[in-house]
Amino acid sequence: MKVLVLDLDGVVVTPAPDEMFRHVRARDFGISEEMSGEFFGGVFQECLVGKADLKEELKPFLDTWNWSGSVDDFIDIWFESEHVLHRKIIDLVGEYWLGKWKCVAATNQEKYRTEYLRKEMGLGKVFEKIYASCELGAKKPERRFYELVTEDLGVCAAEVCFWDDSEENVHAAGEWGWDARVYEGLEIFHEWAEQRLSE
Repeated sequence: MKVLVLDLDGVVVTPAPDEMFRHVRARDFGISEEMSGEFFGGVFQECLVGKADLKEELKPFLDTWNWSGSVDDFIDIWFESEHVLHRKIIDLVGEYWLGKWKCVAATNQEKYRTEYLRKEMGLGKVFEKIYASCELGAKKPERRFYELVTEDLGVCAAEVCFWDDSEENVHAAGEWGWDARVYEGLEIFHEWAEQRLSE
């Protein structure tokens, strides 16, 4: 069985650039990239592989950012600001289901947003499975991530067709043996999808 694997952020989840949280927090709350870099480039990476809890790790940083609300308030604004789905991509996923492909997602996420994506954004019903880095204990572009996903799918690497908007992630997946492609917009993906569905 062929498997379609899609990245989420940048492919399926597609907020406008100025509505991405890094812009929202800078524009609306004065939390610049420079201020937040230590967190997102540091302990947040541990959250992505399930080794740290986002809510616990955020607390001391929110104080330094002069955040007046709660941790949950901050997370709510974060997740809701990027609650935008690419409906045409989701429709194509539905066509692949009808075409007897297995359709899954592969994403770098910490546990709270993983749950939000599955339940609040409904992606748990769109995809047969969502492979999240926090649950695998490895993240893209680490080889172990692709290895674990392939193993769980129960297919050989060559049967996996993968789309991601990160060239680094695509290169690593290709090295592992997946048919990996850089997502640069709907048009090219749609052409590829129609061709595959007609085979």
